Amino acid sequence: MIDKLMILIQWLISGALGRAPNAPIFDAATPKPRPHLPTLLRYIETATIRAPPSCPNNLLSSDNMCRLLGRSSNTPEKSSPPRSLPASWYRSDAMYQLERRAIFSKRWMLLTHSSRLTKPGDFLSFTISNFSFFLTRDREGSINGFHNICRHRAYPVVQARSGTTSILSCKYHGWSYGLKGNLSKAPRFETVSSFDKSQHGLLPIHVHIDKAGFVWVNLEAGDPEVKWEDDFQKIDEQPRMQDFDFDGEYTFDHYWEMDVEANWKLLVENYNECYHCATSHPLINGVSDLPRYRVEPKARYMEHHIFNKDNIDAQFRRSITYFYPTTSVTVTDKFFYIQRMIPVSATMSKIENEVYRHRDATDEEFANINAFYRQVLDEDRDLCVGAQENLSAGVFINGELHPDKEKGPIHFQDHVKTMVMEHRRKEEEQGGEEIWPAVPKVTGEMRTGKLAEEERFCSQLEAASCMARSELAW
Repeated sequence: MIDKLMILIQWLISGALGRAPNAPIFDAATPKPRPHLPTLLRYIETATIRAPPSCPNNLLSSDNMCRLLGRSSNTPEKSSPPRSLPASWYRSDAMYQLERRAIFSKRWMLLTHSSRLTKPGDFLSFTISNFSFFLTRDREGSINGFHNICRHRAYPVVQARSGTTSILSCKYHGWSYGLKGNLSKAPRFETVSSFDKSQHGLLPIHVHIDKAGFVWVNLEAGDPEVKWEDDFQKIDEQPRMQDFDFDGEYTFDHYWEMDVEANWKLLVENYNECYHCATSHPLINGVSDLPRYRVEPKARYMEHHIFNKDNIDAQFRRSITYFYPTTSVTVTDKFFYIQRMIPVSATMSKIENEVYRHRDATDEEFANINAFYRQVLDEDRDLCVGAQENLSAGVFINGELHPDKEKGPIHFQDHVKTMVMEHRRKEEEQGGEEIWPAVPKVTGEMRTGKLAEEERFCSQLEAASCMARSELAW
């Protein structure tokens, strides 16, 4: 019987000397290619190797021999390990502006729950990635969304974060709008014969309410490039969410926010892995069986599966879901909260939290679990701020990610890369001109040669300024 161990040793020696396995040591002939290592390992795994009597029985097992090569017997050939996005993606204003165009201008975003808008005139205002808009319920019961921009001189129509009103009135020049966005009054413009009120209503945004009552928006000016169903169909039918009655058992309790001096992507990546929990979150570590914690990426969302330690009360039963690009929903028996990880600039973000209380939660239970999550968010903020400082310093490039423990960040980063690169390719196909899907097309009386000329003048000025800065930098 051929000694298979000698075959492996001969293979290793030939690799070190750069020779074919069977060639004499001083053979000057052209070396033959070595056997493919995975093929050789499979041969060894299926063969019976006769070890000398003095050799332990398991020493020459295929697993042990593979370990000598830094492999296991069932390990595929090594591929490139996943790595994080370059540090420049977390500090570049140009990248942030591209994300505004490629992601926040045209993707569906989960905002809030419809139970916060219960009667006509109720409104909620939001600012995401510098886009300001609001939701309001009209007298027919529909929830409508509009950019928070007066059509006269661009002043915000809604000033408060939430409230109730019968008319949407701009405090700059008094232009007023109905709850469906129609312009109802423009003081002194009745004397302007060419003025058409029907052409100056608020700029609408797309609104979708899912089966669980959650409200989604899309800021694209025309028909959405991606339908809600294309990204999130049946997301509101998750089996693990069926035990919670969002409309009947929970009511909105309070809102709170925190500023975070970090890029928004850091917040999302940090949220979608618990690899850091054992080190950084003592409260989570105390109640959760962290080795069993897993994140399951889906198309445009991720399910978090977290299990309690055996001695933990069932009140910590929870369902956690992240929805691309910036929102998560955490549901427990005592409360649920909607968390929005909001971009403010390339290196600044905001975490906004809407907290809903279960009708059966006692004051003590609600206070305890609310304090639990506040501490976790404080710890996450410190982690993201610390990482951002080094990402902005210019030394760190990127790091290797764990393929299992950090598959949430990997999945998220793949989506971001795909979105921004595809959008930039479309812009390059149009000569490099920026494409802003949220910007409405100019139609009617506003579409004039004068407007086009003025916009072209500004574009040329910006291009000249960029060229000058480039020459100075050189």
